[in-house]
Amino acid sequence: DEGLVLDYYVDADGKLTHWREAVPHYTHVPGVPFGSILVPTVETARIGLLVDSLSPQRKPLLIVGASGCAKTATLSAKLRSLGESYASCVLSLSALTTAAEMRR
Repeated sequence: DEGLVLDYYVDADGKLTHWREAVPHYTHVPGVPFGSILVPTVETARIGLLVDSLSPQRKPLLIVGASGCAKTATLSAKLRSLGESYASCVLSLSALTTAAEMRR
């Protein structure tokens, strides 16, 4: 099963690579609070690569996706790792969010 074109990315060597190859190994650390655990997946690898590629260029980034696909958790972890040289503004939006609410 080769998948779709969206299942691949171009790696640092210019080679077409399946996203599962970019998922780091997870090792559970006992005692870590459950809410702090982030198990790497294909989705977290995709988001991570986007952030890693665009943040040095200081480009804005809008991440969208289905509820529960780890957008917020992945970005929060990435932002913590960037240090204080980066500022962020986190907005949680839904289908019910209005323009007036965005301006508040």
